[in-house]
Amino acid sequence: MSFGSLELSNKNYEQARVHFETALKFFETYNDPRMLANAYRYLGRSYYFLKKLKQALTLYEKALVLLEPAAEGDITRLYCYHEMGEVLVALRQYSRAAKALRTALAKTEITGGLNEKADILKSIAGMYQQQGDFKKAFEFQRQHQTITDTLNRIKASKQIVEVEARYQNEKKEREIALLGAQHQLTQREKQEQQMLFIFIIASVVTVAIVFYFLLKTNQKANRKLRALDELKSRFFANISHEFRTPLTLILSPIRDMVSGN
Repeated sequence: MSFGSLELSNKNYEQARVHFETALKFFETYNDPRMLANAYRYLGRSYYFLKKLKQALTLYEKALVLLEPAAEGDITRLYCYHEMGEVLVALRQYSRAAKALRTALAKTEITGGLNEKADILKSIAGMYQQQGDFKKAFEFQRQHQTITDTLNRIKASKQIVEVEARYQNEKKEREIALLGAQHQLTQREKQEQQMLFIFIIASVVTVAIVFYFLLKTNQKANRKLRALDELKSRFFANISHEFRTPLTLILSPIRDMVSGN
């Protein structure tokens, strides 16, 4: 069925017919009335586009018989009545076409499908235009346009909501990114402060060590100077003593000699 639907949307109607006929043969043995009704409906749609209108009408009638037990709001029944109405318009069976299309239109009140309602109103307007009843054609075309405008407003509102939601999401993403950047900046500042603190501590320790070694060196030099001063003092004291002793021995006789004279 999916292959046939794809070919139908691509307007390859003959290929779509082949796929739907294959599906129909399968569902005829599968004993599933709803799936079989869908196969009749899609095959009828293919025949409609291939201008095989009588075959298409027969298939839609079979589909509706199978869908008779379904609920009033069943969307497949709505589609069958609508598409069968288009076939009947093409066959110029306007009385039957009007009945089928109005039945489909009534079912949109149950399903609440505005898109389907707009499409059915357009089909009814086309039917009356084809009959030459331009007054009714204009009335249904006006209803179709009203619903189309409503759908466009709804679509625009949804787009506005989507744009607003996208804007809010982008705003949140920007805020998250900004918070992330601020967090990184704060972390970087903390790291820089820590590095500065470590540098200051290391500088203080280095200066203290240098000062300590300079102090020790200075103290060692002072001790050496004091030792040298003491050595010089002892040296000069010894020299003085050594000179005084012989001089004393010499000066005493001289003094005696001077005193005698």
